[in-house]
Amino acid sequence: YSEAVTLFEAACHPDPVFRLAGVNRALEGLAIDVFTTMRDFAAEMNDPVLWFCEDWMLADEVTHVKMGSTWLREITKNDKERQQQALEFQRTVDGLFNFRGARGESREASIQLARKFREMAGFATEEIDEIAAMAEQQRAERLANAAY
Repeated sequence: YSEAVTLFEAACHPDPVFRLAGVNRALEGLAIDVFTTMRDFAAEMNDPVLWFCEDWMLADEVTHVKMGSTWLREITKNDKERQQQALEFQRTVDGLFNFRGARGESREASIQLARKFREMAGFATEEIDEIAAMAEQQRAERLANAAY
């Protein structure tokens, strides 16, 4: 598959702080959610090999996101405006990669938001709540549009 423009825009921002927010926190945060969902699926299917593989990948992604969380805050500790701009960019990327509500906390979400691992990776509860609310709103909009 070719790389989408959206992915390029999220990953190749000219500002390295925005790249930390877009790649290490948003995109790799999505990877945390995907690998957690797949690990849970492996447990339901009683597949210890898949569970081990997904758990291994999950640990790697938590490390990547934690690094992004730590360095984003460290680099911008004296420039709160830049930090807020980077976090707003992250919210934009998170919104794009919610896949119109496919990610979230409801049982209907095909990709479950992994609170515990996101917290381990440096996300505040409020940040996770915001992603969950955004995903739920996107899901509601998609379902409302599908009714027409």
